[in-house]
Amino acid sequence: MMSNTSIYDMLWDESIWFPVRFHHEDGSVDTALGWSHLVNKPGTNTYYPKVHDLHFGILVGVVLVIIRYVLETLLIIPLGYKLGIKKKKLVYVDPIPSLEEVYKTKKKPDDKQCMGLSKQLDMPLRQVQVWFRNKRNNDLTPPIKKFCDNAWPFLFYTCSFIYGATILWKKSWIWRTKDCWTNWPKQHVTSDLYWYYTVELGFYCSLLFTIFTDHKRKDFKEMTMHHLATISLLYFSWLVNFVRMGSFVLIIHDIADPWLSLAKMGIYLKWDWLKDGAFGIFAILWFITRTFVYPGWIIYSTAIEIFHFIDEPFFVYYFFNAFLLILQVLSLLWSWSIGKIIYNTLFAGGVEDTRSDTEEGDSLSSNGDLTKNGKTNGVDGSVTSADTNGHVNGANATSKVSNNGLIS
Repeated sequence: MMSNTSIYDMLWDESIWFPVRFHHEDGSVDTALGWSHLVNKPGTNTYYPKVHDLHFGILVGVVLVIIRYVLETLLIIPLGYKLGIKKKKLVYVDPIPSLEEVYKTKKKPDDKQCMGLSKQLDMPLRQVQVWFRNKRNNDLTPPIKKFCDNAWPFLFYTCSFIYGATILWKKSWIWRTKDCWTNWPKQHVTSDLYWYYTVELGFYCSLLFTIFTDHKRKDFKEMTMHHLATISLLYFSWLVNFVRMGSFVLIIHDIADPWLSLAKMGIYLKWDWLKDGAFGIFAILWFITRTFVYPGWIIYSTAIEIFHFIDEPFFVYYFFNAFLLILQVLSLLWSWSIGKIIYNTLFAGGVEDTRSDTEEGDSLSSNGDLTKNGKTNGVDGSVTSADTNGHVNGANATSKVSNNGLIS
C-alpha cells in the first residue's frame, strides 16, 4: 500500500511541474528547474508566488458578499425603484391542495394532466391552466432582484477593469506574449499583480457563495463551470508562476463584462437607449476579445508559442491549456446566444431573452376572472382595461406583463 509520504512526493514531483529543458532567449538552457527556484529568499526584493498567500482571496470573497449586501440594501435597490423599476405585483392564487401537490413536482403540466385535474376538481379547464400560470408567474424572480444581480457585477467589473488596465498597460507581456515565458519560472510578482489576483479570486469565490441565492438562469450549469474553471486557473497559474499569462486572461475577460451587465440593467429600467447602446458595445468587445484575442493571442501562446522555450509538453502544459479551452468552449456557446440576440434584434423585430424565463401572458383575478394582454372580463362579463402598471380596473386583479428581456 502506498504511504502518504510517497503520494505527496509523487504529486509534487518536479518532473510533472517543470519541463526537462527550458530555453532562454539569450541561448542559455536550464535543465534542472524545480521548486527551489520559487523559494523566496530573505533580504531580497524578489517575490515568487506562494499558494497560501492566495488563500486570502477566499476571505476577500466573504468581504465582497458583505459589501454587495450593503450596497444593494442602501444604494442599488432604492436607486432601482427611484429610476422606475416597478415593484412586483402578485396575483392571488387560491390555495387548492390538489393543484399545489402537482405543482411541487411539475410546474407546467400538459393538457392531458390539466384535463384530469379539471374533471377531478370540477373546475373549468381554462381555470386550471391559468392557476398554474399565475403560480409560475408569482414564483418568477422580481425585476428589482435581477437589477441587483446585474448592478453588482457592473460595479465590480468596471472597477476591476480600470485597475487591471492601469497596472498592465505598461507590462511588456500584454503586447508581446513571448515575454510571458521570459525567464520563467523565476519571474518577480509585484504587489499590484498580487492584489489583482487576490481580488479577482475573491470575486469569483463570492459568486459561488451566492450562486443559489442569485437569480437562477438557464445557463446555471455553464456559469458554475465557468466560475470553478476560473478559480482553478487562478490557483494553478499562481502555483507555477504563470501569473503573467493569468493576468492577461483576466483583463481580456473583464473588458466586455461591464457592458453586458449595463445592458441588462437597461432592460429592467426599460431604457432602450441604454440597453441597445450598451449591448452593441458589449457585442463588439466580446467578439474581438473572446473569439479573436483570446484564442489568437493567449491560447496560441500557451499551446504553440511556448515551444520556443520548451522541447516537449509536460503536465502543466496539458492542465493549463485544458482549462483555457474549457473557457473558450463556454465563450463560443455564449457567442452563439449573443448571435441569436443580434439576429432577433435586427431581423425578428425585437430583443428576446434566450437564457431567462419570462412571465406568461394570461393571469387570473382573485374572483376567478381571466385576464389576458392587459384586459379582463369583469364581474358582469364586460371587458375592462388595465393601466400601464398592470393593475386591472374593475376586477381587483393584476395583469402580468411579459418581460421581453435580453439576458437576465
